[in-house]
Amino acid sequence: MRSIFGWDLPPGAADDPGAPWNQKEGPCDVCGLSVDDCICPECPECGEQGDPICYEQHGLVLSDEQRESKKRADDERRESDKRMTEYEDQMEREYEREMALRKEAGEE
Repeated sequence: MRSIFGWDLPPGAADDPGAPWNQKEGPCDVCGLSVDDCICPECPECGEQGDPICYEQHGLVLSDEQRESKKRADDERRESDKRMTEYEDQMEREYEREMALRKEAGEE
């Protein structure tokens, strides 16, 4: 639809969680920081920032700060994934215990 203010989205489209404009951008593939905080330089050849291909094909060189940032971000993500796995395991054990207690009590 077109309105005097530009394109108008159908009702509910702005809040659609699957819409591209409602997706979080992931971290930079090179430095590991959020896209807004990326410390990577702009590629002089293609103008991209934080694209690993620029380091492989366009001659950009990783700085020590980029390497340290990527390592720190990867370590933090691994730790976060580990905590999430532990939490999910704990929830599963509690659920199994609750189901066993209900079965014993004949509630099923």
